[in-house]
Amino acid sequence: MKRDYEDLQLRLIGREYEREGYSVSFEVAFPGLDTRFDAVAHRESDGDLVIIELVNAERSPASRGGLEASLEAVTQIYPRTRVDIRRIDPEVPGWTRLLWARQRSTEHLRTVLPKAGGEPDSDAFQRNAAELLQLWAGHASVLRAFAALSLEGMREPATVLAIYNALLAAGLLQPPEVVVNGVELDLFQLYDLAIAALQGSFIEPAEVEQLRKHVLSVRSQVARVQVQG
Repeated sequence: MKRDYEDLQLRLIGREYEREGYSVSFEVAFPGLDTRFDAVAHRESDGDLVIIELVNAERSPASRGGLEASLEAVTQIYPRTRVDIRRIDPEVPGWTRLLWARQRSTEHLRTVLPKAGGEPDSDAFQRNAAELLQLWAGHASVLRAFAALSLEGMREPATVLAIYNALLAAGLLQPPEVVVNGVELDLFQLYDLAIAALQGSFIEPAEVEQLRKHVLSVRSQVARVQVQG
């Protein structure tokens, strides 16, 4: 999943440059250098050249052997080269937010455990988690069906995250967090929320609403493509 997340972030950065008139290539190696750069953006009109590199806690520039020397070598050949280093740190709420406060745990058990032979009640925890998982299941099925109709050579079984990346790369979808006001979470963070719900984490109503907005945006885009097709 981490590699998928990095790929999505890199392609979003690439689109930033494309909107400014650059052509963007990924996994680029310059002649005579062993290092492959994450991406290179080039603008023909003024000759501007930008090397794009992703870093995070595990993928720091120091850990990329020879990166610094390779960057220096490129700037000697192309003096106007700029370097854009982007830090990305994918959060994994599904694994980092599982500690429940004592009060919340007590209230939850008091609500859901059967009383005097009666049926257990549901509480906000169960309702929010159930709604989020239901939305996620529907969202995943729409993405998979859209890819099956729109992408040639999409191998099955591909993960939903890989399918989403492929749809973005093909220009068939725009990320809702980029084009819709109020959408702050990307699909990878929403996936982590679904994992969090499966692992018994507390889901907030605002998080369910984020997924709902993501679903509505994607379905609207899919509908437009299907009408145009």
